[in-house]
Amino acid sequence: MSPSQAKEQVLLVVTEPCVSDFLAKCIARNGYEVITTENGLEALMCCCNQPVPVIVTDMNMPVMDGLELITTVKNQFPLTKVIAMSSDDMLLEKASELGASIIQKPIRQNELIALIQNTFTSELD
Repeated sequence: MSPSQAKEQVLLVVTEPCVSDFLAKCIARNGYEVITTENGLEALMCCCNQPVPVIVTDMNMPVMDGLELITTVKNQFPLTKVIAMSSDDMLLEKASELGASIIQKPIRQNELIALIQNTFTSELD
């Protein structure tokens, strides 16, 4: 694959392996290269090694939670867009206040893909 045909990268940050596998397959089926990590600290280390344009993250995680990840990413990687996933309305409100796009759990595949596509499209504006 030539650089001009490289897939857009999405970093998926989910603690539960079965959920991570399911979402990664869903995102990859829609033409994205998916990198997975299990917590916010791993995601941050991944970004330090290779910045990504979009992070899709769970909010409740060990080591570094979603709010701390969003805050750190916004400070260190301001061009990276973040999509926060949670069933907790208060966490999603806080994530939105920090500049993240949000999606309510349970995740609907078509909504997640549309949100990722919109995130990449808005990046071009």
